[in-house]
Amino acid sequence: MSGNGNEKKKILVAEDNESLRELLELILSDCGFQVVVAVDGAEGLDLFTEKKEEIHLVISDIVMPRMNGIEMTKRIRAIVPNVRAILCSGDFPPEWRKELEDLKVDFLAKPFSPDDLIKKVGILTQVVGL
Repeated sequence: MSGNGNEKKKILVAEDNESLRELLELILSDCGFQVVVAVDGAEGLDLFTEKKEEIHLVISDIVMPRMNGIEMTKRIRAIVPNVRAILCSGDFPPEWRKELEDLKVDFLAKPFSPDDLIKKVGILTQVVGL
């Protein structure tokens, strides 16, 4: 899908599951996005801080060691308040609902299909044709 304007869009992916992290990177790269990967929320926050002018979207697991995806997103939003984010998890305890609503992030339930991911990313990056 290169040549669709996505080459200039950089996505930060924070996911502690190595297989899923690699799959997300592959799917998004195949769509033409530049992908920066982090193994947990703490590394994701560090990478975002380094590259904040370049990152268009954050995709993160919620349950991760060192720093969860909700806390990482809160800290990222303290740096760049309007950065868009998709948080993912196989679990969805009721206490997360309010936090996700307050953060105004999108939620993607695991397991999700590549098509679900691409559609959500396409909407949030305002890319036509994904």
